[in-house]
Amino acid sequence: MTVGHSVVMLGAMIVMRRFVVALLGAVLVLQAADGAQAQDYPNRPIRLAVAFTAGGTTDFVARLLSEPLRSFLGQSVVVDNRPGANGAIGAEYVAKSDPDGYTLFFTTVGAVAINPALRSNLPYDPVKDFAPVGMAVFNSTMLVVNASMPVNSARELAALARERPGAITIGVTGIGAVSHLGLELFQAAAGVKFQAVPYRGAAQAMTDLLGGQLDGLFGDTPTVMQQVKAGKLKALAATSQDRSDIFPDVPTFVEQGFTDAVANQWAGILAPAGTPPALIAKLNAALNTALGDGDVRRKLAQAGVTPSPSTPEESSRRSPAGGSSSARRGSKANSCGTPIDHNKDAREQLSSHLNPRRGRGDQPSGHQLEGCHDHPIARNGFHSRLRRNRDLGPRATRAGSIYARACR
Repeated sequence: MTVGHSVVMLGAMIVMRRFVVALLGAVLVLQAADGAQAQDYPNRPIRLAVAFTAGGTTDFVARLLSEPLRSFLGQSVVVDNRPGANGAIGAEYVAKSDPDGYTLFFTTVGAVAINPALRSNLPYDPVKDFAPVGMAVFNSTMLVVNASMPVNSARELAALARERPGAITIGVTGIGAVSHLGLELFQAAAGVKFQAVPYRGAAQAMTDLLGGQLDGLFGDTPTVMQQVKAGKLKALAATSQDRSDIFPDVPTFVEQGFTDAVANQWAGILAPAGTPPALIAKLNAALNTALGDGDVRRKLAQAGVTPSPSTPEESSRRSPAGGSSSARRGSKANSCGTPIDHNKDAREQLSSHLNPRRGRGDQPSGHQLEGCHDHPIARNGFHSRLRRNRDLGPRATRAGSIYARACR
């Protein structure tokens, strides 16, 4: 080795050492900055976006948690209702917000695990655009019927539907909602057809069901709980994997022989992607503390939901925001390739995607959810997502093709 080469190598070593020292210094500075930011956070109110109207279950839970979150964090947590498009409007708003911990998304499964399978043009990516903070609550979607219906189980309702194909009206609380998924899975598992009636939320659906204009409804436990307890409605089955804590005597669809009819419902908090881990940790601690409060747990139980505290890592196993490949968008089309208009009423939306079918007499108009067996959703995205995502139904291996039938 010549003297020249030695000098060059020595110079390179010195440059490399300086680079490493500078890099370590930068890392330490960033860590110190994150720590200081976490200590100072929050120093102004936090906005908690809810993608549904005020007064519903999701809104109720978010507002119930906002007070203990304020106590823990020392700043107000303001619920901001941004309804529409099965959660897509609220999701887009949060996804495009600054990742500073001051805008959060209180979401249900629909916006992050169902919408991506139905729409190829979503303005957000549930995997790339969010960071999980933690799960909040879990609740079961129940199949209920008017108390005058001559059935007492999902099996009996399926038998009646075979005698009267397409004549029994079943409401769902939104296109792409878990209630919609529950109906599709039940129809496929039982080999029957109902006349599906879409609603924009549960309020009008409950009015029609109690008034006799609707035969049955897939609704969240909090929505139907009081009327079931009052004897005005009969609960036939739960779409959850296990029985509801609120209705322990009501069997699941699986228990009644419909093994593919599993669709769990949860709600949790997401932050925009890029939110510093130290802030995520602080928010998660605040959320779990709120969920552990005795008064909060009592009120949640009274409302029909079960607290489900978790770490961000545990939350990521349920939410696509954790980066699971099973939640990545693979579908190239939504309902038969037709864009969904955010501003259309749910009934009109469904009319643009499904074959309209008029109800008889005073029954509301509905639609048969069938067709599109070879739709890309069935072949690609939604099928694999549901097969792998245990919280949308571990046994629902045919769910992609089943659910795609709603697009014709």
